[in-house]
Amino acid sequence: MAPAFLLVGVGGLMGVMTTQRLKIVERYRVLHAVRNTGEDLVSADQIACELRVLQRRLRLTMQAITLLTLVVMIISLVIAILFISVISQIDLTLALVPLFVLAMLGLILASALFLLQLRVSWQQALRVGVAV
Repeated sequence: MAPAFLLVGVGGLMGVMTTQRLKIVERYRVLHAVRNTGEDLVSADQIACELRVLQRRLRLTMQAITLLTLVVMIISLVIAILFISVISQIDLTLALVPLFVLAMLGLILASALFLLQLRVSWQQALRVGVAV
């Protein structure tokens, strides 16, 4: 049962990361449009700097989402092996343990990447003077 609940939690985390990805992409589109209109409200250097930061944040977020997708696949495999083990009455514990550990390591790494993305975002907010 635990792996199934883990899937629900990872799905929620993936939802948060996907929402963050959408916000980054939308901000990138807005800044790209402002840069192309030539309005002088913000300097081209400031826009270019923020676009680079957004690209880095998007890359980190996509890496985290990719890892979470792999984690979902591994956990699904764990669930399938558990069912096979119960039905066939074969002890497949030696196959389950490394897969579950691999899933946990993937989850830890995905969370670290997302945390790094949040830190980059926070640093950019401080750089442009947004009160946090």
